[in-house]
Amino acid sequence: MTANHTIALLGGTFDPIHYGHLRTAAEVRSALDFAEARLIPTGNPPHRPPPVASAEHRLAMTEIGCAEFPGLMADGREVRNPRLSYTVSTLQDLHSEQPKLPLALIVGSDAFANLIQWHHWEQLFTLAHLVVVERPGAPLDIESLPPALKMQWERRLTTDPARLSRQLAGAIYRQAAPSRGRRSPVCFRLRFWLILTATNCIGPDRMRRLSKIQNIAVTALEDIKARDIVVLDVRQLTSLYDSLVIATAESARQAKALANHVRDSLKASGATIIGVEGEQTGDWVLVDAGDIVVHVMQPAVRAYYNLEELWAPPARTRSKPIPAAA
Repeated sequence: MTANHTIALLGGTFDPIHYGHLRTAAEVRSALDFAEARLIPTGNPPHRPPPVASAEHRLAMTEIGCAEFPGLMADGREVRNPRLSYTVSTLQDLHSEQPKLPLALIVGSDAFANLIQWHHWEQLFTLAHLVVVERPGAPLDIESLPPALKMQWERRLTTDPARLSRQLAGAIYRQAAPSRGRRSPVCFRLRFWLILTATNCIGPDRMRRLSKIQNIAVTALEDIKARDIVVLDVRQLTSLYDSLVIATAESARQAKALANHVRDSLKASGATIIGVEGEQTGDWVLVDAGDIVVHVMQPAVRAYYNLEELWAPPARTRSKPIPAAA
């Protein structure tokens, strides 16, 4: 173990986990010389619909991803606990186990801006340091923070990373976004497939329906001039859904408009809309229609998360909708 024994923590549903999560944890750990970084899949999220993948699958995916990065480990404590998953409760558990261990909670700048909505948010500072990572397309605007949170920022902000090991908790450290260096996802995707893949026997009727809703989604995106539309057939990688559609928007306003038009067009065709996420910022808006999931992303966000690299089947990437069965 390094002289700095601080443990970094990154929580999330990880539904699924991707290289954005993994690179963030790995680069924060490396930049601040932390002993390790633990990724904690949410067990029972209190403020959002249940994840699509089971808790066991999400934990398994997290373990697979962490295995590729030195110093990263998966922590399944929330998955194994039936209570509601509040960050403050998890931090209290960790402190009860190792009361002299400094903890550093990694949060994105967008999550930090909404920190006052978290359960007992002010207690977080008594249990951990906060490392605020500015995400691509979501720089932290200090002046727009709620007054109570802005006061905490001004009181606790430090530029001295050593403080994160000298004290058990209480500091805020601002960390630059991770680099966009590329890593080969092949091993991750193949092992991911071993856990999630199922025998996807799609009959002609379902294939025709899938082709129809793909074409409706792509047409809706083209209507409002989305760029670089890609359709990925992921049936051999996961049983959660059949295809992903990814498109680029030039602004938050366009991203929101594209997602709304896709949602309305799919709904009008009879597709079931499970949910829409990301409308608040417009950096990355997701439309979940069950068999198909549409991601509308601004350029910097799309380049950073690179979903095509993670989700494209190892053999080839589709750039056109799946043709309808004869």
